[in-house]
Amino acid sequence: MQNLFAGFRRVCLTLPAVLGLLTIGGCDIINPDESAPTYLRVAPFAYSAGVPGSPTTANATAAFVYANNLLVGVFDLPAKIPVLQQGQVRLRFVPAIYPDGQRGTRVTYPFYTAYSQSALLQPEATVRVNPTTGFDAPAVELPSQVQDDFSFDDGVSRAFTLASAAAYRQEAAVSDTFRTDVGRVQGIAGKTDVFLLQSVWRGVLPNRGAAVYLELDYRSTMPFQVGVQHGINYATDLTVYPSRTWTKLYVNLTQEVSSVNNAATEFQVFIQGFPTGAANDFFAFDNVRLIRPKI
Repeated sequence: MQNLFAGFRRVCLTLPAVLGLLTIGGCDIINPDESAPTYLRVAPFAYSAGVPGSPTTANATAAFVYANNLLVGVFDLPAKIPVLQQGQVRLRFVPAIYPDGQRGTRVTYPFYTAYSQSALLQPEATVRVNPTTGFDAPAVELPSQVQDDFSFDDGVSRAFTLASAAAYRQEAAVSDTFRTDVGRVQGIAGKTDVFLLQSVWRGVLPNRGAAVYLELDYRSTMPFQVGVQHGINYATDLTVYPSRTWTKLYVNLTQEVSSVNNAATEFQVFIQGFPTGAANDFFAFDNVRLIRPKI
């Protein structure tokens, strides 16, 4: 009986060690060594305004990156991106923006073209990518009535009129901090009445979830709102805070337009400013474009 217990004790002491060796030996099976990645050094998108009437500025600062149609990730550019695929790989870079100026969200911009190239990916190698983009001509519609770069000889805005607050004067084709020919609403000291800019254009926009954006560059000492109106109804998309430097803004109007069930509804775009009453109060804007899919 003593020998039986001694044998059982030896088995109990030996079994953990054997299991440990099996576990160690099995690591290569469960987690095989992975090859070193290839690194993509991706430059910011080079933008080309090739479509007639398209804005001359862009701010697609990020990209959805695909390798052989598999999503690698979403990256702010420039970026150094590791990719595990090897061999001849088809790379695709889809331009992404921060809609409504919200830095927490990156979405693909449906009106820009993606950039693709093939590359031979080898472990620890580096591949440089210089992506380009521009408007997708077959898919995009830029209503000429809601375009303004304020470059007309007479200096009159073709897209917007000052619909309220006569105390403020609307100017166009004025110089403003390294830019010429920009639109500007100039405030008056002590006046804080809200002013309203309305698009001259009034028309139907695609709904049911079709993308509708307003692009504009702005520089302002006052907060302002951007949205669409139909009849007496105003749908504000967002409130924008002052910026002393020129800033590119992509205003996503899709939800506001699609919330109206009547497909025949006519819309106008509006910009509503909230002056501070300071002596040098102003709202300046440029490269205004309403952008929608072709219908």
